Amino acid sequence: MPVLDLIVEPSTTPAASRFTDAALLARAVARGRGALRVSRLAGTVLALGRYHLAPVGGGEVTLHRRLSGGRAWAAGEGFVQVSLTLPHRSALVSDDPLALAPEQLLNRAVRGLLGGLEAAGVSALYPGRDTVTVARRTIGLLGLEIDGQGATLIEACLGIERDQGTLPHLLDAVDPDGAVGAQMVTRDDATSLARELGGHPSLKQTRSGVSHHQMTASCASERAARTSIGAGRRRRCSACSRHTSGWPATARSAS
Repeated sequence: MPVLDLIVEPSTTPAASRFTDAALLARAVARGRGALRVSRLAGTVLALGRYHLAPVGGGEVTLHRRLSGGRAWAAGEGFVQVSLTLPHRSALVSDDPLALAPEQLLNRAVRGLLGGLEAAGVSALYPGRDTVTVARRTIGLLGLEIDGQGATLIEACLGIERDQGTLPHLLDAVDPDGAVGAQMVTRDDATSLARELGGHPSLKQTRSGVSHHQMTASCASERAARTSIGAGRRRRCSACSRHTSGWPATARSAS
């Protein structure tokens, strides 16, 4: 089982976010050490999948080219990004990289996110593919990338104060030619944590729920596992040579 570090970034930029995920992927392979990163992107952001055609851009919308594939989504202010980097796709359940088939990976990785939402009072489901829903309304979207060395990145965008119903407006602003293929999401098709709770949760509340349940879920394998979470520490992220604050955690099998 991998060691997982927790990294929290209250505000970052799309360029810095992409760089950090790339550095953490490289470290995951080199050191066998995974990371869970919870962050907010500043401003109004359209997050493109790795393989989307680039739109012309424009206005006050920032384009973010993610490392993961998947659909385009609204991001930035009002959303929280969750990135899980692993040494290989099966690292949450086994030391054997082939223990999980690729199609099983998101189902396993999303359990921590679902647990965090449940702890916050929101009953969310993973119906399959790349969405997390509440009463059939999208509250989160998922992306996945496995590189040539097997290092695995799972990304999630969770609606906190805003929801994916803003996506059509972002596409209108930056992609008048329709270069980005996207499934249209209306306000009735999407929801946010604030809408479901009737309030505005802080990043700290979101981080605490998601990180605790993701760390717990990362230990849920067929073998006995133990989790220890240290609180209130500040550590240096050697992968990207800059300071990050959070709660480092370990998840190792009891062999």
